[in-house]
Amino acid sequence: MQLSPFLPVSNGRCGGWRDHRQMVDGILHCVRDGVQWRDLAERFGPWKTGCGRHRI
Repeated sequence: MQLSPFLPVSNGRCGGWRDHRQMVDGILHCVRDGVQWRDLAERFGPWKTGCGRHRI
């Protein structure tokens, strides 16, 4: 199954989306390991971005 149909697409009006793989890996890390969003490692990008993308 492909994830690309479910990922947001940039509309060109505002800043581009962060790397999708980086965000998905961060979300999976939080869900799988029970890590709090604020404790998300920097390599996954900003925790607020990951949390917001998880809610979509």
